[in-house]
Amino acid sequence: MGTGPVDFSSHLTEAELADLDRDQLIQRCLGLQRAYFSLHNAVTLYKRQLSAVRDHTLKSTQMSDFSRKVNVGDSARISEVVVRDLVLFFDAGYGALFLYDEDSKLLSLYRAHPEIEGQGALDLVRDEDVLTVYVLRNQREPLLVEDLQSAEAAVGKEFRHIPAEQPLAKGGLVCPLVVGGRGEEEIIVGVVLLGNKEKPFTRQDVEMATMLSEMISTAISTSRLVEEMSRLAETDGLTRLYNHRHFQQELDRSIAMTRRYKSPLSLAMIDIDKFKAFNDSHGHQAGDHVLREVSRIIRLSVRDTVDLAARYGGEEFAVIMPSTDLAGAQIVAERICSSVRTMPLHIGGEANHL
Repeated sequence: MGTGPVDFSSHLTEAELADLDRDQLIQRCLGLQRAYFSLHNAVTLYKRQLSAVRDHTLKSTQMSDFSRKVNVGDSARISEVVVRDLVLFFDAGYGALFLYDEDSKLLSLYRAHPEIEGQGALDLVRDEDVLTVYVLRNQREPLLVEDLQSAEAAVGKEFRHIPAEQPLAKGGLVCPLVVGGRGEEEIIVGVVLLGNKEKPFTRQDVEMATMLSEMISTAISTSRLVEEMSRLAETDGLTRLYNHRHFQQELDRSIAMTRRYKSPLSLAMIDIDKFKAFNDSHGHQAGDHVLREVSRIIRLSVRDTVDLAARYGGEEFAVIMPSTDLAGAQIVAERICSSVRTMPLHIGGEANHL
């Protein structure tokens, strides 16, 4: 027989197979080999695609679940979720969250898993020789750290290493949390650190971390804004004590709790003597200064998370003291009066007292 192309579309009988010459058999074997490798490659590609789809579906599900958890409106709960869930999301062994305080200009470690000992607050200006601060100040996307030495070489700068960064020594991610920028008002929220991953972090991890960082930044900044608005609705703008409306609500609640548990409850009413005459003599700005100073003394004299201090109205103040009998309330009242009597007032360049 000739050596032309063989038709592989139909099954050959033993007689037909025996009738093939050597070249035709070789061609058929090569054709079967090519068909096998083609099928093998197709199956391998399908498995890879299926695995990629599964990973994408899993990540999408995890991101959706993460989004639901961080949009709870409570910044404390959001911060707790961030560290716990990001460690699981990236299969990392370490996660840490630093939060920035606009008033103090400090970046403080809020939570770490596992916990880190000896990590103090960082100053956004004075501590730029720390990698975490440098990334927050100079870039808006997560930095992939192969190791701390490589990070120094990449930016051409030596860094002072801090306890919270030690788990990044063998690779990690530094994720700045910032809202706005690029022409908009920028709000600095904090930084997330991820490290101690068995497999190296990848560029795909960086892309996922970018999306999650934006989600976290927006959630925390929004919750802080809501909390600030709620605080302003409950507090007096001048003295920063609770206002009269919130005082009445808490007094009703405290009375109900006292009746239910039969525990003592004390209420102190505080008034600044001759305040109108002082205002008339020194002016309203001096009077406002007095109100702020007296409020500060009251705030420092009561239990922070137990008692409630409020501006009742004008120069009148009130303090609700749960689980406090008359003798205990008298001690608090005398402490406040004593501090107010010795409180120095610098008005018109002269030291005065009430």
